Amino acid sequence: MDPTGRRTGNACDPEVATKLLNELEKAAAVASKKLVQQKQPLTASELEEAIDRIRGAVMICYPAGLPDWDFVRQCLEQQEDLSGTSFGGVDLDSDTATLWFAGKQLLPDKALSDYIGRNERTKATVKLQKKGQGAPAREPVVDAETQNAMMAWYYKKQEEQKALNQDEDDSYTHSSWANSKSLKAHFTGISTVRVPR
Repeated sequence: MDPTGRRTGNACDPEVATKLLNELEKAAAVASKKLVQQKQPLTASELEEAIDRIRGAVMICYPAGLPDWDFVRQCLEQQEDLSGTSFGGVDLDSDTATLWFAGKQLLPDKALSDYIGRNERTKATVKLQKKGQGAPAREPVVDAETQNAMMAWYYKKQEEQKALNQDEDDSYTHSSWANSKSLKAHFTGISTVRVPR
């Protein structure tokens, strides 16, 4: 049974399933972010080829085919319903989309070097936005987990400082070990002399 609850029935043969998983891993490698670091371009033909290989692996896993309502089949036929997901309604047409970089709209008649300079090692992260919506929201400088860790550390330091501020007990100054004149009194022999009251 499918843990997501989308598919019920018998699973495919485990040996054939490994073939499908291998194809999925290869497809993820084709669209990996590591290719940017290796300066390898991503082309539409490579993506189409990866999708075709996945389609073939699904046909091997399910030779009778998948039902019309199956999510995998809908994805492979590009008929998936993305409403209610984080990808719902994100399809942007090239005529109605604008590119944004560093809070500036990139105009199509200008080169990218006009915005970021001619340094070959510059990494530009651009965002797509519908026309007329303005600049996209800026991403936070730190992620939520790091922010929580920082807040916990600062809270702990603040509590320690409060405890130190409250602990202003200066009774130790009346102790014999804190008396700055105790050495002189010891050598003169008057450390044990007490004045009668």
